[in-house]
Amino acid sequence: MIEILPLTIEQAEIFGEIKEQFQKKKEEMGEKIGKRSLPKHNIDLMIAATAIEFGATLVSHDKKMFELIQNICSDFRWEDWISH
Repeated sequence: MIEILPLTIEQAEIFGEIKEQFQKKKEEMGEKIGKRSLPKHNIDLMIAATAIEFGATLVSHDKKMFELIQNICSDFRWEDWISH
C-alpha cells in the first residue's frame, strides 16, 4: 500500500530552513546554484523535509545530495539500497 503524505506548514518551515542552509553550504563549497537547477533541488529538499516531518527514512541513490542535507540537518535519515 502506498500512503500519500500531505504537505504541511511544518514541512514548509523545515524546507525553508534546509534550503537556506543548503544554499550557504553550496556557496562555502564554491558552488553557485543557478536559477535553472534550483527547481530540481527544491523538489529534493521538499522530499527531505517530508521525511524529517514524519520521522521517515528516505531511500535514494542520490548520495551527494542527501549526504549534504544530512550534514545540514542531523535528524534527516536516508539510505542508499543500491550501494549495499
